[in-house]
Amino acid sequence: MTTPAGWQTVALSDGVSFAVPPDARMADLRPIDSQFGVWRGPGYEIIYDYGATSEPLDAESARGGYVRKRRQLGARTAEETSFTGDGQPWVHVRMLRVPCGRLALTLRVSCLDQRGCELADPLFDSVDVSSR
Repeated sequence: MTTPAGWQTVALSDGVSFAVPPDARMADLRPIDSQFGVWRGPGYEIIYDYGATSEPLDAESARGGYVRKRRQLGARTAEETSFTGDGQPWVHVRMLRVPCGRLALTLRVSCLDQRGCELADPLFDSVDVSSR
């Protein structure tokens, strides 16, 4: 787990955390059944969902360019996907789902272009679920 210099750490319950770029701003939303939030920056949006019913990755499997692979995060194996967005406004989407016992952390990075989604790699690498 690495946090890029200047990025903001987002700490959730149970010691789960991740980092977002310095230009990201949190939207004011109220979660229903999990820890949920949206961070927005120029050309991108990051949605996190930590709970028992976080967004499944296969819900988007019919999208164009859908690719699913494993990603190692320390001692944990996570699942990662990427696919073409609907273009309204997001053109490219990358997602990560990290199991945490009976809970899971899902991160969704939506971007105006594929290059903008390059922030997904350092974001995903910043995930820390080691205390879970």
